[in-house]
Amino acid sequence: MFAFVSCLGCRAVGLLGFVTLFLILTLWCSPISAETSAEEKTAPVRVALVIGNSSYAHVPQLPNPTNDAADIADSLRRIGFDVVEEHDLDYRHMRLAVRDFAKRAETADVAVVYYAGHGIEIENTNYLIPVKAELKRAADVEFEALRLDTLVSALEAPKGLKIVLIDACRDNPFKVAMQQTGARRSIGRGLARVEPSGVLVGYAAKGGTYALDGEARNSPYAEALLQHLETPGLELGKLFRKVRDTVFGATGGQQEPFVYGSLPGRDIFLVEPVALIAPIEAAPEQTPAPEPETKPTAQPWPLLQNVPQTNLVPLDQPFAPPVVEEAEEPPEQVAALPRAAGNEQIISTDFALATEQKHLAGWRSFLQKYSNYPEHPLVVLAASKVEILTLDQDIARGYRVSEPWLATAIQGDGANVELTRSDRRLIQHALNMMGFDTGGVDGQFGPRSRSAIAKARAKAGLTPGNRVDVALLKVLPNAEAVLGLRSETARSYQPEDLPESLEPRLRKALLSFAGKNLVFDYFGGHLYLVISTELTGNSWRAASNKAREAGGYLVAINSRAENDFLVNLFSGDPRFIEKEWNGAQLGPTIGLYQADRSREPAGGWEWDNGDPLTFKAWSPGNPDNYRGRQHIARFYLKQKMNRPGARLRYWDDGTSGYGPSYIVEIE
Repeated sequence: MFAFVSCLGCRAVGLLGFVTLFLILTLWCSPISAETSAEEKTAPVRVALVIGNSSYAHVPQLPNPTNDAADIADSLRRIGFDVVEEHDLDYRHMRLAVRDFAKRAETADVAVVYYAGHGIEIENTNYLIPVKAELKRAADVEFEALRLDTLVSALEAPKGLKIVLIDACRDNPFKVAMQQTGARRSIGRGLARVEPSGVLVGYAAKGGTYALDGEARNSPYAEALLQHLETPGLELGKLFRKVRDTVFGATGGQQEPFVYGSLPGRDIFLVEPVALIAPIEAAPEQTPAPEPETKPTAQPWPLLQNVPQTNLVPLDQPFAPPVVEEAEEPPEQVAALPRAAGNEQIISTDFALATEQKHLAGWRSFLQKYSNYPEHPLVVLAASKVEILTLDQDIARGYRVSEPWLATAIQGDGANVELTRSDRRLIQHALNMMGFDTGGVDGQFGPRSRSAIAKARAKAGLTPGNRVDVALLKVLPNAEAVLGLRSETARSYQPEDLPESLEPRLRKALLSFAGKNLVFDYFGGHLYLVISTELTGNSWRAASNKAREAGGYLVAINSRAENDFLVNLFSGDPRFIEKEWNGAQLGPTIGLYQADRSREPAGGWEWDNGDPLTFKAWSPGNPDNYRGRQHIARFYLKQKMNRPGARLRYWDDGTSGYGPSYIVEIE
């Protein structure tokens, strides 16, 4: 168990073709138990509690703990931890968080507690400080702060590994007030050293010294942890040494992390090493037998034709190679590398293990191991999985960090930003995509635009303010790329059409709906897509499932403005609308369905995302549950209302398989 405390914080050939295809589908669609030496491998149970205290009520607030906690939580999730993330906890909620987590940690193989906030030492006892602590006297600390010993004791279960890392060794912000009250208790510098039993305790700065705040997004200690935490094959003891060296170098020797306690004798890895298939000995030189004159010769798998024999050996069943027609003078033959039996089983077993681990680091390790086989079906599937998990991570965080896309606005010094009016319009588009309303896109940064910039900076954990700098450009979605892809009429998108820097929700959605004709746009920070398709059978549920696969749900309409926005979005292409024989028009299917069919025709309606029905735009006379089988909703224009200029802005109830299109909403 770990506790981190930071203050600053196929194609196949031959007889196996069908078997290989079946194996691929089985491995991808369901968890697989991989066997190694007849023993079943199971992924270890990893849990984590992450606390970031920044908003202190009675001492200056700390800029980094929120960032440190969020970034460490993301990092732990990527390497397979089930993380509970908390921010700005008071005394009661800190104790409850530790109590509840201790129950989960009892049965875990690995447990992590990461604390970012103030920490102090009084009479050789260390305390973690909640955000509402006043600490007017030294004696108050027992009633307003959490002892570090309490946290360590909570992790003392017989199972699993326990490690506590503390980056709360900074100067005591309550020291002056305590001394003014005539306190006779010893108030220390930094945190006191500890003598743990059965627990490894690491400090960001050794006992009795201070840890620095840092001037970047993260504290020096948290930044070093983030640099090394996800490195495959980095043994835990060496990880601590690398963190120590990184911090010591970054602070010019002013801060030196220290570890108290000891690790077990066995190697411990947070991310397993990337094991390579062993190289094979070169085969003895032999004179090749003459080829029959009438048979074409099959070349080795192209990816392996000129690979040195010290590289990875080819898989047991390579893909179908191209057939080379016999030439009048056959070229010099390149001897194929000898094939090691069972390599197809090795890659299948590794794929199964990555599937079991269910985290990004496992899939990245798999891809690194088999980087010489990019066309193998399991490698292709793993690359797709990495893409989606990375996008999910960015979506959950609310932004994606990448190189600034508005590079022309960055001055020669690489630090200052000069914006043209066109640049400011792109910035406003980007802020609106994130959900921060600029009040319009006019290239002028008025009060609402400045407020939107400030909110975006706070969301990304940047220094407060309303300026546009390089740090903000790195987290703003690439509005230029989004606008370049947007179309007023339906078009299809292929993966190769999508820039890597694309806004993560949009990229995931367009990958999910690759090849489908659609339009998209943003409203109120949400992404909307209208998908053109013939809905048949139980299609409402199928569309709902597809929407969830793309990261959203069938649209939930909660205002007249949202309803009008959607009408404008789908009205530009007739493929989204179907004309009935009697002159009525059917529009896209929406996320409204009748969960309780006993209250016909108007009762029991709710949205696909669980929202109650508050705003309504039913067409006159609807819903009517025609013939007793209409339980979903769609846009509709009744024949009597179908006059020149009339818009398809009303709803009708319909059957589950009826409609030319549907609308997906992604928050």
